[in-house]
Amino acid sequence: MCENHFEVVEHKRTKHWIIGGVSILIGAIVAVYLKNNHEFVIDISNKVSEYINRYRSPEITSLEVHHIGFLKVHKAGGSTVQNVLFRFGLKRRLSFVMPIKGSQYKFSTYGGKCAQLFKSKSGYHDILALHSVFNESVYRQILPNDSVNIAIVREPLSLMISGAYFHRDIWKIQYLEVVPKDNFIKNLIRYPELYDPNEFSLTRNSMAMDFGFPRGFHVTDTAKIENYLEYLQSKFPLVMLVEHFDESMILLKRLLHWRLEDMLYIPLNVYKHPTEKELNISVIDRKKFQERNFLDVAIYRFFKEKFIQTVSSLGTEFQNEVEYFRKIRISVEEYCVSKRQQKVTFVIEESKWNKQAVVLPSDCEAMLTNELDFIDKIRAVMRQNKAGKRLSSVT
Repeated sequence: MCENHFEVVEHKRTKHWIIGGVSILIGAIVAVYLKNNHEFVIDISNKVSEYINRYRSPEITSLEVHHIGFLKVHKAGGSTVQNVLFRFGLKRRLSFVMPIKGSQYKFSTYGGKCAQLFKSKSGYHDILALHSVFNESVYRQILPNDSVNIAIVREPLSLMISGAYFHRDIWKIQYLEVVPKDNFIKNLIRYPELYDPNEFSLTRNSMAMDFGFPRGFHVTDTAKIENYLEYLQSKFPLVMLVEHFDESMILLKRLLHWRLEDMLYIPLNVYKHPTEKELNISVIDRKKFQERNFLDVAIYRFFKEKFIQTVSSLGTEFQNEVEYFRKIRISVEEYCVSKRQQKVTFVIEESKWNKQAVVLPSDCEAMLTNELDFIDKIRAVMRQNKAGKRLSSVT
Protein backbone atom coordinates (compact mmCIF):
# COMPACT_ATOMS: atom_id res chain seq x y z
CA MET A 1 0.00 0.00 0.00
CA CYS A 2 1.25 3.45 -1.01
CA GLU A 3 4.81 2.36 -1.85
CA ASN A 4 4.61 3.67 -5.43
CA HIS A 5 4.46 7.25 -4.11
CA PHE A 6 7.82 7.17 -2.32
CA GLU A 7 10.57 6.04 -4.68
CA VAL A 8 12.34 9.40 -4.44
CA VAL A 9 12.26 9.30 -0.65
CA GLU A 10 13.86 5.84 -0.58
CA HIS A 11 16.63 7.12 -2.85
CA LYS A 12 17.28 9.99 -0.46
CA ARG A 13 17.36 7.59 2.49
CA THR A 14 20.07 5.54 0.70
CA LYS A 15 21.98 8.76 0.11
CA HIS A 16 21.75 9.54 3.83
CA TRP A 17 23.15 6.09 4.69
CA ILE A 18 26.16 6.71 2.42
CA ILE A 19 26.75 10.09 4.02
CA GLY A 20 26.42 8.47 7.44
CA GLY A 21 29.03 5.85 6.57
CA VAL A 22 31.48 8.51 5.44
CA SER A 23 30.83 10.42 8.67
CA ILE A 24 31.63 7.34 10.76
CA LEU A 25 34.93 6.88 8.90
CA ILE A 26 35.88 10.52 9.44
CA GLY A 27 34.90 10.18 13.09
CA ALA A 28 37.18 7.20 13.53
CA ILE A 29 40.12 9.15 12.07
CA VAL A 30 39.39 12.09 14.37
CA ALA A 31 39.18 9.74 17.36
CA VAL A 32 42.69 8.41 16.68
CA TYR A 33 43.96 11.99 16.58
CA LEU A 34 42.21 12.96 19.79
CA LYS A 35 43.51 9.90 21.59
CA ASN A 36 47.01 11.27 21.10
CA ASN A 37 46.03 14.82 22.12
CA HIS A 38 44.49 14.29 25.53
CA GLU A 39 44.71 17.89 26.75
CA PHE A 40 42.97 19.14 23.64
CA VAL A 41 40.06 16.76 24.31
CA ILE A 42 39.67 17.97 27.91
CA ASP A 43 39.68 21.61 26.82
CA ILE A 44 36.99 21.03 24.18
CA SER A 45 34.89 19.00 26.61
CA ASN A 46 34.96 21.79 29.19
CA LYS A 47 33.94 24.39 26.63
CA VAL A 48 31.00 22.26 25.44
CA SER A 49 29.79 21.69 29.02
CA GLU A 50 30.02 25.41 29.74
CA TYR A 51 27.98 26.21 26.62
CA ILE A 52 25.26 23.69 27.46
CA ASN A 53 24.91 24.85 31.06
CA ARG A 54 24.76 28.49 30.04
CA TYR A 55 22.03 28.21 27.45
CA ARG A 56 19.93 25.27 28.59
CA SER A 57 16.51 26.42 29.86
CA PRO A 58 15.87 25.12 33.39
CA GLU A 59 12.33 24.02 32.42
CA ILE A 60 13.55 21.81 29.55
CA THR A 61 15.32 18.64 30.68
CA SER A 62 15.51 17.20 27.18
CA LEU A 63 15.00 18.42 23.66
CA GLU A 64 11.41 18.72 22.46
CA VAL A 65 10.28 15.92 20.16
CA HIS A 66 9.45 17.38 16.76
CA HIS A 67 8.95 14.20 14.72
CA ILE A 68 5.58 12.58 15.39
CA GLY A 69 3.36 10.05 13.69
CA PHE A 70 -0.15 10.34 15.14
CA LEU A 71 -2.62 7.59 14.25
CA LYS A 72 -5.86 9.53 14.19
CA VAL A 73 -8.41 6.83 14.98
CA HIS A 74 -11.94 7.69 13.82
CA LYS A 75 -14.30 9.14 16.45
CA ALA A 76 -11.79 8.82 19.28
CA GLY A 77 -10.93 12.40 20.16
CA GLY A 78 -8.41 12.59 17.34
CA SER A 79 -9.48 16.02 16.10
CA THR A 80 -8.63 17.53 19.47
CA VAL A 81 -5.18 15.90 19.55
CA GLN A 82 -4.65 16.88 15.93
CA ASN A 83 -5.34 20.51 16.81
CA VAL A 84 -2.67 20.37 19.51
CA LEU A 85 -0.15 18.94 17.03
CA PHE A 86 -1.06 21.47 14.34
CA ARG A 87 -0.61 24.42 16.71
CA PHE A 88 2.71 23.11 17.99
CA GLY A 89 4.03 22.48 14.49
CA LEU A 90 3.00 25.86 13.14
CA LYS A 91 4.60 27.74 16.00
CA ARG A 92 7.87 25.91 15.37
CA ARG A 93 7.64 26.05 11.57
CA LEU A 94 7.65 22.30 11.17
CA SER A 95 6.54 20.44 8.06
CA PHE A 96 3.36 18.35 7.88
CA VAL A 97 2.22 15.33 5.93
CA MET A 98 -0.30 17.18 3.76
CA PRO A 99 -2.10 16.19 0.53
CA ILE A 100 -1.67 18.59 -2.36
CA LYS A 101 -5.24 18.11 -3.58
CA GLY A 102 -7.56 20.57 -1.86
CA SER A 103 -10.42 18.11 -1.50
CA GLN A 104 -8.34 15.51 0.35
CA TYR A 105 -8.24 15.50 4.14
CA LYS A 106 -6.82 12.01 4.72
CA PHE A 107 -3.38 10.60 4.04
CA SER A 108 -4.43 6.99 3.45
CA THR A 109 -7.39 4.65 3.70
CA TYR A 110 -7.64 0.92 4.27
CA GLY A 111 -6.79 -0.89 1.06
CA GLY A 112 -6.51 2.40 -0.82
CA LYS A 113 -3.77 4.60 -2.16
CA CYS A 114 -1.98 7.30 -0.23
CA ALA A 115 -2.56 10.92 -1.14
CA GLN A 116 0.04 12.79 -3.16
CA LEU A 117 1.88 15.01 -0.71
CA PHE A 118 3.64 18.34 -0.70
CA LYS A 119 7.36 17.71 -0.89
CA SER A 120 9.60 18.64 1.99
CA LYS A 121 13.13 19.92 1.79
CA SER A 122 14.62 16.91 3.59
CA GLY A 123 12.48 14.29 1.88
CA TYR A 124 10.65 13.61 5.15
CA HIS A 125 7.95 15.37 7.14
CA ASP A 126 7.99 16.31 10.81
CA ILE A 127 4.38 15.56 11.76
CA LEU A 128 1.69 13.21 10.51
CA ALA A 129 -1.65 14.17 12.09
CA LEU A 130 -4.20 13.25 9.40
CA HIS A 131 -6.42 10.22 9.20
CA SER A 132 -4.33 7.32 7.96
CA VAL A 133 -4.03 3.55 8.19
CA PHE A 134 -0.97 2.42 10.12
CA ASN A 135 1.61 0.86 7.86
CA GLU A 136 5.11 0.68 9.32
CA SER A 137 6.78 0.71 5.92
CA VAL A 138 4.86 3.79 4.76
CA TYR A 139 5.41 5.64 8.04
CA ARG A 140 9.16 5.05 7.69
CA GLN A 141 9.12 6.55 4.22
CA ILE A 142 7.43 9.82 5.15
CA LEU A 143 8.73 10.39 8.71
CA PRO A 144 12.30 10.59 10.05
CA ASN A 145 13.86 7.58 11.78
CA ASP A 146 13.58 9.17 15.23
CA SER A 147 9.83 9.83 14.96
CA VAL A 148 7.60 8.93 17.90
CA ASN A 149 4.34 7.15 17.04
CA ILE A 150 1.27 7.83 19.17
CA ALA A 151 -2.37 6.76 18.88
CA ILE A 152 -5.67 7.03 20.72
CA VAL A 153 -8.47 4.52 21.38
CA ARG A 154 -11.99 4.61 22.78
CA GLU A 155 -14.42 2.18 24.41
CA PRO A 156 -15.70 0.26 21.35
CA LEU A 157 -19.47 0.46 21.82
CA SER A 158 -19.45 4.22 22.49
CA LEU A 159 -17.12 4.64 19.53
CA MET A 160 -19.45 2.66 17.24
CA ILE A 161 -22.50 4.62 18.36
CA SER A 162 -20.73 7.94 17.83
CA GLY A 163 -19.38 6.87 14.45
CA ALA A 164 -22.71 5.54 13.24
CA TYR A 165 -24.62 8.76 13.93
CA PHE A 166 -21.80 11.04 12.79
CA HIS A 167 -21.16 9.31 9.49
CA ARG A 168 -24.87 8.92 8.77
CA ASP A 169 -25.94 12.47 9.63
CA ILE A 170 -22.87 14.52 8.69
CA TRP A 171 -21.20 12.58 5.87
CA LYS A 172 -24.35 10.81 4.55
CA ILE A 173 -22.60 7.44 4.26
CA GLN A 174 -24.86 5.33 2.09
CA TYR A 175 -24.84 2.01 3.95
CA LEU A 176 -25.82 3.81 7.17
CA GLU A 177 -28.59 5.83 5.57
CA VAL A 178 -30.47 2.69 4.55
CA VAL A 179 -30.59 1.36 8.12
CA PRO A 180 -34.07 2.02 9.63
CA LYS A 181 -33.85 5.01 11.94
CA ASP A 182 -36.03 3.32 14.52
CA ASN A 183 -33.65 1.15 16.56
CA PHE A 184 -30.80 2.39 14.35
CA ILE A 185 -27.94 1.13 16.53
CA LYS A 186 -29.71 -2.10 17.50
CA ASN A 187 -30.30 -2.88 13.82
CA LEU A 188 -26.59 -2.47 13.11
CA ILE A 189 -25.72 -4.78 15.99
CA ARG A 190 -28.39 -7.44 15.41
CA TYR A 191 -28.37 -7.66 11.62
CA PRO A 192 -24.83 -7.04 10.36
CA GLU A 193 -25.43 -9.39 7.41
CA LEU A 194 -28.09 -6.93 6.19
CA TYR A 195 -26.61 -3.55 7.08
CA ASP A 196 -22.92 -3.92 7.93
CA PRO A 197 -21.56 -7.09 6.27
CA ASN A 198 -17.97 -6.04 5.65
CA GLU A 199 -15.14 -7.30 7.81
CA PHE A 200 -14.02 -3.69 8.40
CA SER A 201 -16.17 -0.57 8.16
CA LEU A 202 -16.72 2.76 9.88
CA THR A 203 -18.91 0.92 12.40
CA ARG A 204 -17.38 -2.55 12.47
CA ASN A 205 -13.86 -3.01 13.86
CA SER A 206 -13.01 0.52 12.75
CA MET A 207 -10.13 0.87 15.21
CA ALA A 208 -8.63 -2.37 13.90
CA MET A 209 -8.96 -0.96 10.38
CA ASP A 210 -7.09 2.21 11.39
CA PHE A 211 -4.37 0.19 13.14
CA GLY A 212 -3.83 -1.76 9.92
CA PHE A 213 -4.99 -5.17 11.07
CA PRO A 214 -4.80 -7.60 8.14
CA ARG A 215 -7.98 -9.26 6.95
CA GLY A 216 -8.94 -12.77 7.92
CA PHE A 217 -8.91 -12.73 11.72
CA HIS A 218 -11.56 -14.83 13.45
CA VAL A 219 -12.96 -14.26 16.92
CA THR A 220 -11.23 -17.47 18.08
CA ASP A 221 -7.78 -16.37 16.85
CA THR A 222 -6.77 -15.09 20.27
CA ALA A 223 -3.06 -15.92 19.93
CA LYS A 224 -2.78 -14.22 16.53
CA ILE A 225 -4.62 -11.17 17.80
CA GLU A 226 -2.37 -10.96 20.87
CA ASN A 227 0.74 -11.21 18.70
CA TYR A 228 -0.42 -8.33 16.50
CA LEU A 229 -1.25 -6.24 19.55
CA GLU A 230 2.23 -6.85 20.96
CA TYR A 231 3.63 -5.75 17.62
CA LEU A 232 1.58 -2.54 17.75
CA GLN A 233 2.72 -1.84 21.30
CA SER A 234 6.33 -2.05 20.13
CA LYS A 235 5.61 0.64 17.53
CA PHE A 236 3.50 2.98 19.67
CA PRO A 237 5.15 4.08 22.94
CA LEU A 238 1.89 5.81 23.88
CA VAL A 239 -1.69 4.85 23.08
CA MET A 240 -4.01 7.37 24.72
CA LEU A 241 -7.52 6.75 26.05
CA VAL A 242 -10.47 9.02 25.33
CA GLU A 243 -11.96 8.18 28.72
CA HIS A 244 -8.77 9.44 30.42
CA PHE A 245 -8.04 12.35 28.11
CA ASP A 246 -6.28 14.70 30.52
CA GLU A 247 -4.13 11.87 31.86
CA SER A 248 -3.32 11.05 28.26
CA MET A 249 -2.26 14.62 27.54
CA ILE A 250 0.11 14.69 30.49
CA LEU A 251 1.62 11.37 29.43
CA LEU A 252 2.03 12.89 25.96
CA LYS A 253 3.58 16.03 27.45
CA ARG A 254 6.16 13.93 29.29
CA LEU A 255 6.87 11.69 26.31
CA LEU A 256 7.45 14.61 23.94
CA HIS A 257 9.09 16.94 26.50
CA TRP A 258 6.66 19.73 25.66
CA ARG A 259 5.51 22.65 27.80
CA LEU A 260 2.17 22.74 29.57
CA GLU A 261 0.82 25.49 27.32
CA ASP A 262 1.53 23.29 24.30
CA MET A 263 -0.97 20.72 25.62
CA LEU A 264 -3.95 23.06 26.10
CA TYR A 265 -7.05 22.16 24.15
CA ILE A 266 -10.74 22.79 23.67
CA PRO A 267 -12.76 19.68 22.69
CA LEU A 268 -13.49 19.67 18.94
CA ASN A 269 -15.74 17.79 16.52
CA VAL A 270 -18.13 16.74 19.27
CA TYR A 271 -21.38 15.52 17.72
CA LYS A 272 -24.45 15.14 19.93
CA HIS A 273 -26.35 11.87 19.63
CA PRO A 274 -28.29 9.47 21.88
CA THR A 275 -26.13 7.92 24.57
CA GLU A 276 -25.65 4.24 25.21
CA LYS A 277 -27.93 4.50 28.24
CA GLU A 278 -30.63 6.31 26.27
CA LEU A 279 -30.50 3.61 23.60
CA ASN A 280 -31.17 0.95 26.23
CA ILE A 281 -28.64 -1.53 24.88
CA SER A 282 -29.45 -4.94 26.39
CA VAL A 283 -26.96 -7.47 27.73
CA ILE A 284 -27.71 -9.71 24.74
CA ASP A 285 -27.13 -6.86 22.29
CA ARG A 286 -23.90 -5.95 24.05
CA LYS A 287 -22.64 -9.53 23.77
CA LYS A 288 -23.51 -9.66 20.08
CA PHE A 289 -21.72 -6.35 19.57
CA GLN A 290 -18.59 -7.72 21.25
CA GLU A 291 -18.65 -10.71 18.92
CA ARG A 292 -19.06 -8.63 15.74
CA ASN A 293 -16.50 -5.99 16.86
CA PHE A 294 -14.15 -8.47 18.53
CA LEU A 295 -10.98 -6.85 17.20
CA ASP A 296 -11.90 -3.40 18.54
CA VAL A 297 -12.78 -4.97 21.89
CA ALA A 298 -9.38 -6.71 22.01
CA ILE A 299 -7.54 -3.50 21.05
CA TYR A 300 -9.26 -1.45 23.73
CA ARG A 301 -8.81 -4.00 26.50
CA PHE A 302 -5.14 -4.45 25.65
CA PHE A 303 -4.18 -0.77 25.52
CA LYS A 304 -6.43 0.20 28.42
CA GLU A 305 -4.64 -2.33 30.64
CA LYS A 306 -1.24 -0.97 29.58
CA PHE A 307 -2.44 2.60 30.13
CA ILE A 308 -3.80 1.96 33.63
CA GLN A 309 -0.60 0.14 34.59
CA THR A 310 1.47 3.11 33.45
CA VAL A 311 -0.65 5.69 35.25
CA SER A 312 -0.73 3.63 38.46
CA SER A 313 3.04 3.32 38.46
CA LEU A 314 3.47 7.12 38.36
CA GLY A 315 1.76 7.72 41.71
CA THR A 316 0.29 10.84 43.26
CA GLU A 317 2.76 13.27 41.68
CA PHE A 318 1.38 12.42 38.26
CA GLN A 319 -2.22 12.76 39.44
CA ASN A 320 -1.43 16.15 40.98
CA GLU A 321 -0.03 17.33 37.65
CA VAL A 322 -3.14 16.06 35.85
CA GLU A 323 -5.44 17.92 38.24
CA TYR A 324 -3.41 21.10 37.88
CA PHE A 325 -3.52 20.79 34.08
CA ARG A 326 -7.27 20.16 34.12
CA LYS A 327 -7.84 23.27 36.23
CA ILE A 328 -5.73 25.42 33.89
CA ARG A 329 -7.28 24.12 30.67
CA ILE A 330 -10.84 24.65 31.97
CA SER A 331 -9.95 28.24 32.88
CA VAL A 332 -8.38 28.76 29.44
CA GLU A 333 -11.48 27.34 27.74
CA GLU A 334 -13.71 29.72 29.70
CA TYR A 335 -11.46 32.61 28.72
CA CYS A 336 -11.41 31.60 25.06
CA VAL A 337 -15.16 31.16 24.84
CA SER A 338 -16.24 34.28 26.70
CA LYS A 339 -13.42 36.83 27.04
CA ARG A 340 -11.05 36.53 24.11
CA GLN A 341 -13.01 39.15 22.16
CA GLN A 342 -12.00 41.69 24.79
CA LYS A 343 -8.43 41.43 23.40
CA VAL A 344 -6.99 40.76 26.84
CA THR A 345 -4.53 37.97 27.53
CA PHE A 346 -4.79 35.06 29.92
CA VAL A 347 -1.77 34.52 32.15
CA ILE A 348 -0.84 31.04 33.36
CA GLU A 349 1.14 31.55 36.53
CA GLU A 350 4.38 29.70 37.16
CA SER A 351 4.15 26.42 39.06
CA LYS A 352 6.30 23.38 39.73
CA TRP A 353 5.12 22.02 36.36
CA ASN A 354 5.48 25.08 34.16
CA LYS A 355 7.00 28.49 33.65
CA GLN A 356 4.70 31.48 33.37
CA ALA A 357 2.92 31.54 30.02
CA VAL A 358 0.44 33.77 28.21
CA VAL A 359 -2.56 32.70 26.16
CA LEU A 360 -3.44 35.21 23.44
CA PRO A 361 -6.76 35.66 21.62
CA SER A 362 -5.00 34.26 18.55
CA ASP A 363 -4.23 31.08 20.52
CA CYS A 364 -7.93 30.77 21.27
CA GLU A 365 -8.82 31.16 17.61
CA ALA A 366 -6.42 28.35 16.76
CA MET A 367 -7.81 26.08 19.49
CA LEU A 368 -11.34 26.69 18.22
CA THR A 369 -10.54 26.12 14.53
CA ASN A 370 -12.26 23.04 13.19
CA GLU A 371 -10.32 20.24 11.56
CA LEU A 372 -11.03 20.86 7.89
CA ASP A 373 -10.46 24.62 8.13
CA PHE A 374 -7.15 24.03 9.93
CA ILE A 375 -6.00 21.59 7.25
CA ASP A 376 -6.91 24.10 4.55
CA LYS A 377 -4.98 26.79 6.40
CA ILE A 378 -1.85 24.66 6.62
CA ARG A 379 -2.21 23.62 3.00
CA ALA A 380 -2.39 27.30 1.98
CA VAL A 381 0.73 28.11 3.97
CA MET A 382 2.60 25.21 2.37
CA ARG A 383 1.57 26.37 -1.09
CA GLN A 384 2.84 29.86 -0.30
CA ASN A 385 6.16 28.35 0.70
CA LYS A 386 6.52 26.71 -2.73
CA ALA A 387 5.63 23.22 -1.53
CA GLY A 388 9.07 22.28 -0.34
CA LYS A 389 10.46 24.73 2.17
CA ARG A 390 9.92 24.87 5.88
CA LEU A 391 6.95 26.93 7.05
CA SER A 392 8.18 30.49 7.41
CA SER A 393 5.09 32.44 8.34
CA VAL A 394 1.68 31.82 9.83
CA THR A 395 -1.07 34.40 9.88
